[in-house]
Amino acid sequence: MGINLNLLRRNPGNRPKYDIDDEGVMVLYEACKQYKKLLAEDTTQTTTQTTTQTAAQTKEELSSKIIDIIKHNKHVTLKEIAEKLNKSRDGIKHHITKMQKAGKIRHIGKVNDGYWEITN
Repeated sequence: MGINLNLLRRNPGNRPKYDIDDEGVMVLYEACKQYKKLLAEDTTQTTTQTTTQTAAQTKEELSSKIIDIIKHNKHVTLKEIAEKLNKSRDGIKHHITKMQKAGKIRHIGKVNDGYWEITN
């Protein structure tokens, strides 16, 4: 987002402040309410985008770790996966259910006597 100097200057009675040092002169204006609102909206949007991207990356990393565990032991249990990843069993079960619905993995056989298959 670029700085719109007109929005900075539109405050009635807003006089610039000057900061002079060895590197030169800096002119400072207090931002008007309209500019502060735009800045807040931009910050909120950026934070939301970053949080969404981070969550997606975290889910993808978890899926990758689960697949690696299954590759090493196709008979691994949910409890064992949860322990290896330091997650709750219910959390792993929820994530594996999503992975199954997405067609990434499937479980063949009975709950206590089956094995995992990586499908894509």
